[in-house]
Amino acid sequence: MKTNTQTRVPRRRVLIVDDHPLLREGLGKVINQQEDLAVCGEAGDAPGGLAAVAKCRPDVVIADISLEEGSGLELIKDIHARYPKLPVLALSMHHEDLYADRALRAGASGYVMKREPVDTVMAALRKVLSGQTAVSENVVSRLVGRRVRGEAPAGRSPAELLSDRELEIYRLSAKDTARARSRPNSASP
Repeated sequence: MKTNTQTRVPRRRVLIVDDHPLLREGLGKVINQQEDLAVCGEAGDAPGGLAAVAKCRPDVVIADISLEEGSGLELIKDIHARYPKLPVLALSMHHEDLYADRALRAGASGYVMKREPVDTVMAALRKVLSGQTAVSENVVSRLVGRRVRGEAPAGRSPAELLSDRELEIYRLSAKDTARARSRPNSASP
């Protein structure tokens, strides 16, 4: 009689924190199709994300930088302060030139833009799960230039000089302005 010696590898638990239900559902389906990964929970805002970490004890968190309620950067800082060994992969629509360094300083283990292919996101997820940092070559080159070669931050954009909170206020203000412009004028007949 032959016995099956194949052992099943336990799936790593992934928590998704993003304010777009469609993204959470789609990314969740992709993750659950992986043999080594499974979604253990999801949240749509920073407070819910922090509560979900405590409840489902994930092996990794995927966190959006922009959340409707609370800042993704602040969420990453909170997770890092409470669970310093828990890797967080920042997934964002915002360009890495402005947010990747901030996310890493906040405690993220990686940064991937939402426009990247699914394979890139899955590779980054596995990389942070293995204890490595997952960022694009562009980010690595920029960080090395600034820190190792001692390049002056003179070429930095004004937005890079803002604190995390100042940048969040600026982003929210721009979002509110865009919403106001898109509303029909109620004074018109």
